[in-house]
Amino acid sequence: MPDVHGIANFHLLQQDLSQHRADRLVYFVFDLLYLDGFDLRQSPLLQRKRALSTLLSGIKTQRIRLSPRRIASLYLGRWEDGKLLYSGKAQTGFKQEALYELRERLDPYIRPTSPLSVPMKKPKATWVEPVLEAEIQYSSLTAEKRLRAPVYKGIRDDLAPHAPTKPMPAERGSRVYRGGVPQQNILQWLPHAVVPSKAQLAAYWRKVAPCALKYLARRPLKLVRHIQRTTFYHMGPLPRLPESVHQLKVEKREGGQGTRLWIDDLAGLIGLVEIGAVELHAWNSTVDDLEHPNVLVFDLDPGTGIEWQFVLDTALNLRELLRAERLDSWPKLTGGKGVHVMCPTSSLAMTHDQAHRYSRELAQKLAASNPARYTTSAAMSERPGRLFIDFLRNGRGTTAVGTYSPRARPGFPIAAPVSWRELEGGMRPDTFTMAEPFPTKRKGSSRAAGNRNWRRTAEFSELVLRGVKHDRRQKPARKPG
Repeated sequence: MPDVHGIANFHLLQQDLSQHRADRLVYFVFDLLYLDGFDLRQSPLLQRKRALSTLLSGIKTQRIRLSPRRIASLYLGRWEDGKLLYSGKAQTGFKQEALYELRERLDPYIRPTSPLSVPMKKPKATWVEPVLEAEIQYSSLTAEKRLRAPVYKGIRDDLAPHAPTKPMPAERGSRVYRGGVPQQNILQWLPHAVVPSKAQLAAYWRKVAPCALKYLARRPLKLVRHIQRTTFYHMGPLPRLPESVHQLKVEKREGGQGTRLWIDDLAGLIGLVEIGAVELHAWNSTVDDLEHPNVLVFDLDPGTGIEWQFVLDTALNLRELLRAERLDSWPKLTGGKGVHVMCPTSSLAMTHDQAHRYSRELAQKLAASNPARYTTSAAMSERPGRLFIDFLRNGRGTTAVGTYSPRARPGFPIAAPVSWRELEGGMRPDTFTMAEPFPTKRKGSSRAAGNRNWRRTAEFSELVLRGVKHDRRQKPARKPG
């Protein structure tokens, strides 16, 4: 029940209920799950709110009101020496529409208890798993390392999944350094990375460039760099760039501009090697049409206890789901522990936001077929014994490891495109390496057979990039709403 200022007052409610009064009661509605026989639960919260607002617009009474159900503030945490510690509360910087989207992003990760390593008494808090990274602007730090005047700037979808690292060395002035690399350049430190030499990388790119450029050229890139014995996801200021490496100014969602690098030829790949780039992670769109992705990426990431055959079976099931949507797809071994199912979308003309919603809808549909073995939640607590169907690679500024990119891991595996037939044969995710980037000829086969394998790979690269439909007689793919 609202008081004279329009603010809900529980004591007034108790008073009226004790007197059996109902004339001042107000019913606040905050969500719309069903309408005229349609299930709206899988629709984005923002769309449900708009539908609810439209529905209420025809009601004249003030006894039924729309509750904003938005976020008033954010409790912030930081990782330090493997612990999640409280860092303060951001109460400003929020835009009205972004609040609903943020609530939708956080809802799947709600948990009953605080995830903080040192609990804080916050009785009004709604706690979530610490899986989203936010950009926060602040004036300074208190003695307890709390943020002064924190301002929320937006969720950083471009960040690599967080893994707690060892404590940083002491500060030097206003910066923190690790192995000579300014902390402002380290998005995520990779302490266990194993990297090839620059000579090995340059030789590799010269070998695979004709195929690799079909996937990597003219796409904004996020880099894993290796500088002075330190391997890290790069952010912030760039080093002096070779002329073959190009820069693109990008408008950030939260405001302001950022810079992304891109290349269009072998010289560009070699130029990236010169600045210490080891892994290349690519946008789903090109610099020629930045706001419209031409591919969807589904990352099938097995948790502990998930056997490889189950990953392969899931990839095939996802292929059939995409076929039902009249979309073709092709698999990519990640060089890690999973598979990317790639889906060309040039015919759909989607924005990044539409691609994110559409891929989430498909991932949730697949996960619903076996909830005990699948999850679409990035929360680490949901991962053991389940396969994570990661649709979060789709969205403006998000990336996935680039096709043919080496991985900073023992043996230097690569992210390699394969055919569905090859995947059905049981290929492991680290089958191909920098030393053997293409299918090799079998013992006793001729050199000509080995050349055919190389040409087959090149032809397959061209095929999947064109996004050829599995059945040309079908109607065009529907455009997702």
